[in-house]
Amino acid sequence: MQSPYELREHALSQLQAGPRGWLEGGVLKGSTRYLNATDLESTAIVPNVQDLPLYEKNVTSDLLRGALIVCPMGHLTQFHADGELGVARASHELGIAYSISAMSRYDPSRLKPYFSDSVSLQIYPLGIDHVLAEIEAAKKLGIQTIVITVDGPSVGLNYNKHGKYDARKVGAYHTKRITRNSQRGDCRVGINDYLRIRDAFDGTLVVKGIMSTLDAKRFLSFGYDKLWISNHGGRVFESNVSSATALKTIRSNFVTDCELVVDGGVLTGMDVLRYIGLGADKVGIGRLIIYGLIIGGYAGVRDILGNLLNELDLCFRQSGHTNIETLRMNTYIKKRD
Repeated sequence: MQSPYELREHALSQLQAGPRGWLEGGVLKGSTRYLNATDLESTAIVPNVQDLPLYEKNVTSDLLRGALIVCPMGHLTQFHADGELGVARASHELGIAYSISAMSRYDPSRLKPYFSDSVSLQIYPLGIDHVLAEIEAAKKLGIQTIVITVDGPSVGLNYNKHGKYDARKVGAYHTKRITRNSQRGDCRVGINDYLRIRDAFDGTLVVKGIMSTLDAKRFLSFGYDKLWISNHGGRVFESNVSSATALKTIRSNFVTDCELVVDGGVLTGMDVLRYIGLGADKVGIGRLIIYGLIIGGYAGVRDILGNLLNELDLCFRQSGHTNIETLRMNTYIKKRD
């Protein structure tokens, strides 16, 4: 079995320069994307060997499975013809939550056979009328969770993308809706608009792109249900603030107040466990899913997710912790030299 690192290299070797740059490039020099990975790798978990015999595999496996959210970028058909359809199918079969990108090449109605209560739709706030229309469409499909993605207000400047390659213009769009989303300009909504969005949707409302306690408090005061900590994979703004650092800070201010989702830099089950230890309730998986898609389409994604679940279960078992609370008390980010 290939390691996730070998898998990544194998997948990238199959890509032309254009899609490879689109997938791997961070904004500007990519230092924020790099920090996502290095701060996660610098996260330490102190083992608790005393309780190793108390580990209950079935109970813990279900708990950890529920902590995953598949959330790759859009435009997946540039990597494999199965695209979002293959990702949705694999996630559904393994009982893992799937968050559909606003930049999906497939209209959400095409993915409906693989919907469950855990599916969510990400919407870019391109304007209040646009958001409200997307919410109404989601309601008709029975989608119960909406994610408002605020961490990509405009397209970032990326020195690593190859030439004039633009995935938003590659291949056919399936609907006028996808064309409109993919050719978007800047996101333009204000405070009153975020309140209108809350009023317009009775289901679970998540805001994605939170990186500070101030923003966390603001959106909770608007009545949003969950916070998604994300710097868009380091693809939009070179903040030099990693998702791990933001998660640790925000969780310390909201110990039990709300559910926190996080993404950025995950390649292994141990990475997922580290994020849970730092305070995440759910962990988003992005590029790793695409590596599987590149190599084997739907089957490749399913293999990746299956291996990730097994690895996560094994890492949790070997940590010796029998519950999330003790895990969090023994997890910290090591200081850099």
